[in-house]
Amino acid sequence: MDRSSVRLGNIAGVPVGVSWTLLVLAAVFSVGLAEGRLPASDPGYSPTTYWLAALVTVAGFVASILAHELGHAIVARRQGFEVEGVTLWMLGGVARYRGETDRPQAELGVAAVGPLTSLLVGAVFGGAAWLVDLLGIDPLASSVLRWLAVVNVVLAVFNALPAAPLDGGHVLAALIWWRTGDRHKGHLRAAAAGRYLGFALIAAGAWQLLSVGTDLGLWTLFIGWYVLQSAQAEAQGARARAALAGIPVVEAARPDPPIVDEWLTVDGLVAVLGDGGDHTAFVVRESDGVLRSVVTLDDIRRVPPARRGEVALGDIAVPIAELTTAWSTESLLDVLQRVDPDGRPEIVVYDSRMCLVGVVSRTDLSRLARRGGQSPPPPPPPRRSSPAR
Repeated sequence: MDRSSVRLGNIAGVPVGVSWTLLVLAAVFSVGLAEGRLPASDPGYSPTTYWLAALVTVAGFVASILAHELGHAIVARRQGFEVEGVTLWMLGGVARYRGETDRPQAELGVAAVGPLTSLLVGAVFGGAAWLVDLLGIDPLASSVLRWLAVVNVVLAVFNALPAAPLDGGHVLAALIWWRTGDRHKGHLRAAAAGRYLGFALIAAGAWQLLSVGTDLGLWTLFIGWYVLQSAQAEAQGARARAALAGIPVVEAARPDPPIVDEWLTVDGLVAVLGDGGDHTAFVVRESDGVLRSVVTLDDIRRVPPARRGEVALGDIAVPIAELTTAWSTESLLDVLQRVDPDGRPEIVVYDSRMCLVGVVSRTDLSRLARRGGQSPPPPPPPRRSSPAR
């Protein structure tokens, strides 16, 4: 679960949380409904009634987004992905899951279920609106249900556009992978389409602001910016994965990392090893001779110069138990899927005899990516998002 979100609980075994930015989405829609759309479509009610109806409508909309994201999460779990949870935020929702699959059909199913869920929810609201009209129940209730039906259909259509980071972009990537056998080509093409969509939305938002002067223009601009940034990030990740594909984790590790004693100070390390040569990580040996922790150049640089003569390496080292560990024969991309995106990036590599043979740092991953003509950070775990409009 995202550290910036508040966890609400579990639904169908999936952790669900909300970001404070969801309040922005709720406020925008509540004001627009209570002060504009509902009074215009169904006049004659009190302001309190309109506000109550608006709050109910927004609650239904948030529940619709949650259903969309839960659809992704549940299908992802059935396909063998490790589901981290669902977070609702200002632009809709994000279903977070980790892992890799060698079947494009699995990615296709996870991506396609989102828009299909929104269509189903829209049909349910539409059917309820039809029933309310048929029974002659309050017209305002019918308007609320129709609005929810239309919004869910719009959400489904928008997310089905074949451009990353939208669901349709992931459907496109999976189909290209299925047809060509090249998973990276599919993601790169979907990301390129996402950049075009982002620029188009930004242009549309600017036109709305200049010609109509409506708040919708700001919302469209923001969504366009989000789509553009996300598409660029997906392209960067796809290029990184292509550059790292087929590389065993041991090849990324610096072999024979220097072993240093826990009592050695930072200044003492510099005096003994100089700049550490080509190494960016050091294995720390405790007083009983066991290697239990790792310290990196980044850890060392964070120590104030005035304290480097008194701070021992054991005081700033990170226990290996808190890092990602891997066998030397494992694929680097498979191991990267196990790295906690909110934790330390280092990977400690062991051989079949349980001997520590190397440590992979973020610098090492960037070096390998540059070998393939790229210089991105390690690819993040897969994430799916559903911008709300």
